[in-house]
Amino acid sequence: MQTDRMKVLLYLKKSGLDRSGQAPIMGRITYGRTIAQFSCKLSCDPKLWNARESRLNGK
Repeated sequence: MQTDRMKVLLYLKKSGLDRSGQAPIMGRITYGRTIAQFSCKLSCDPKLWNARESRLNGK
């Protein structure tokens, strides 16, 4: 019996900086070989983003 893997990834779209220098937060869900990408409708400063943990640093 084979099980499918589900992964959730949050990342910054650094190529899409706005005028204030904020980058949009994007999401990707992978289930088996199917991928769905979406925008979280949130932006943050790229200096505060922790890519290893897929979250912002600080409070």
